[in-house]
Amino acid sequence: MRWLICLLTLTFGCVSASAEAFRVTGVFGRPGALAAMVETEAGYSIVRADDQLAGGRVAEVVPEGIRLERAGAVKLVRLSGADGPGGGAGTPEKTITAEMPPRGQALEELGRVERAMSGDQSQDWAAAASALQLPEGVVITRVNEESVRDAKDALRQVREALEREEIPGLTVDGAEGRFRVYVTPADAGMPLEPE
Repeated sequence: MRWLICLLTLTFGCVSASAEAFRVTGVFGRPGALAAMVETEAGYSIVRADDQLAGGRVAEVVPEGIRLERAGAVKLVRLSGADGPGGGAGTPEKTITAEMPPRGQALEELGRVERAMSGDQSQDWAAAASALQLPEGVVITRVNEESVRDAKDALRQVREALEREEIPGLTVDGAEGRFRVYVTPADAGMPLEPE
């Protein structure tokens, strides 16, 4: 499992109003096979070239964000840029993606760690951080914008989001400050069966 730094946010900007507001929160993959993480009111999802998004089509995913084709025009929606009113405000400075094993394996591991938690908050947060490949000493404060009570609740929320085939977005506080982590199974966005 590796950490992939997706972006360091310095500014946010509105691109244009649309029926479905979204923002690009990360770009990952290999050259020629890039994907983007987008956040909408419905949650987080992964998009690739030719996917439908906000009344348009993703023409291309580039290191800077996505090129969205809509109404005959192609516009670059930059990383952390918003497409719609007020997007991007109040997010943590740094966003990273935690690459997990395939969804089934990740669910098994998270369930095992969750069941083994003892109620000792220090040990439980250490176990949660290890299971999610986070730095030592961090505390997850939110999962998909929902507050968490403790480490066990955080893992439960992550596991349930993965079961719904969502990409959980975590707000994490630690010695390095506040940052955003997207827990991405290795098979996220991929067909479950060969086409």
